[in-house]
Amino acid sequence: ERMFEYITKNAFGRTEFELNGVKIDFGKPWKRISMVEAVRQKTGIDFRKFTKLEDAQNAVRDLGIKEDIPNSIGECLYKVQEELVEKSLIQPTFLMNHPVEISPLAKRMESDDRFVERFEIFINGIEHGDNWTELNDPVELFERFSDQVKRGRGGDDEAHPMDLDFIEAIEYGMAPTTGIGPGIERLLMTLLNKPRIDDVIFFPMNKPRPITKRDVEIYGQDNIYGTESSSTYDEYFADKKFVVVLKDGLEKWKVSNSVGHIAVKLASSQGFAKNLSPKFFTLADGETIPQNFPIPVVALKASEAQLHNLAAKIKETITDNSVKFLIFTQDMIDAHATSEASRLLQSKNIEDLDIVGIGLLGDSKIINKLTKKFSLFG
Repeated sequence: ERMFEYITKNAFGRTEFELNGVKIDFGKPWKRISMVEAVRQKTGIDFRKFTKLEDAQNAVRDLGIKEDIPNSIGECLYKVQEELVEKSLIQPTFLMNHPVEISPLAKRMESDDRFVERFEIFINGIEHGDNWTELNDPVELFERFSDQVKRGRGGDDEAHPMDLDFIEAIEYGMAPTTGIGPGIERLLMTLLNKPRIDDVIFFPMNKPRPITKRDVEIYGQDNIYGTESSSTYDEYFADKKFVVVLKDGLEKWKVSNSVGHIAVKLASSQGFAKNLSPKFFTLADGETIPQNFPIPVVALKASEAQLHNLAAKIKETITDNSVKFLIFTQDMIDAHATSEASRLLQSKNIEDLDIVGIGLLGDSKIINKLTKKFSLFG
């Protein structure tokens, strides 16, 4: 608060700025409010009272938020804050005490371990900085990161990647620490009245160290997803395979449609689409082209009955994250929107599905065992 006042006075000779017709004053005391209280004041709903996820999700829907309903009470609170509260935080505000589910690096509050010691700065409805007390328990931090990795595999694009360097540093010892992270570029956007952060940003690229075999041994292969790796890139994919089992006699356009949807979804769920290096082949003339993932890609064919049998075997066989799978149906092809597909599928049991394809990505030994009876598609 004092820093922002100092900057505005010394760089601009004033503390008042007009943005979108509203005066922002950095010379006045900033408002301090917890996230749960800000949501309660805005909506009348106190998320501290919820003990069942279903009740929190229904509260989110009752507020008019119909899509991407979160799967934890803390994330439901954050969803409401993000959709309905933060745009109203015009004057400089400290929004404090975030849910633990969205704060993997922050220490829990002693008074209520559902929340963490964290605050964000909001000015003119935009976040201007993120700040927290560092979690310095390496065991709890590893558990939090592992949970984030699982969320990433489930399709959460904002899940925090595994950070082995940070965990190892804390394992050696880290004193109780806190830090502030004011967004200098965000502040410049505000003070210069620029609508886009690209107009003011200047940030050097940093490249993490390669992942080693020892890292995999210590932390487990499943937890390496989402981290940078160059030395183990080929080794990591050595025992992986991607198989699509398609309904025999499928029309050509449905083949490409099914394979495309299955490939995109499974690749994103495994974290293959981000944070893996090397990402390019370098040509003789210095130009680069995107690198492929060095895993076998196989298309097989099966009858409708065999596809249903495969779906049942998958459910019995796969009990961990060694293989990701996806069932693609005719309803998904016919639907023009996710909501329409959801409506069509909610009226059916799994045995009623018209399965057009099943994708499997992961441990090649398990996949080979599941699909060895099927012949190549063609």
